[in-house]
Amino acid sequence: MGSVCAAAITAAAALVPAVPAAKASAAPARPADRSVSELLTQLKTLYRKAEEATEAYNATEEKLHKQRTRTRKLTAQLVHARTELADSHDDAGRLARRQYQGHSALSSYSFLLTLLTRTRRTPPTRRGSWIGRPAARPR
Repeated sequence: MGSVCAAAITAAAALVPAVPAAKASAAPARPADRSVSELLTQLKTLYRKAEEATEAYNATEEKLHKQRTRTRKLTAQLVHARTELADSHDDAGRLARRQYQGHSALSSYSFLLTLLTRTRRTPPTRRGSWIGRPAARPR
């Protein structure tokens, strides 16, 4: 079977007319075959495209820088909010322990007032703004 295929390929090759080498190659025209004005036009076009690509790159780089800066700020705010949330959680736990241990209602209320009036760096109006914002939780 192999020798039959080889014979068929050889016969087909003999029947196909030879293609001249100049037509077979798909190489671009040599610079000597093109006029100076055509070469200058191509050079200008390539230069313009390179300039456009550079401008697009620089604009993207600037956007990325702004986005990274914003991400850093938001991450810092998120860390601060989570820290305050953990502090509030600890305070609520202390209050629950005091109530469970049977301390008087007056001392629980005074403790609660202390929690509510303690000094925080974040104004109360801003504290509530964190409630509605979704945040990725560490797992």
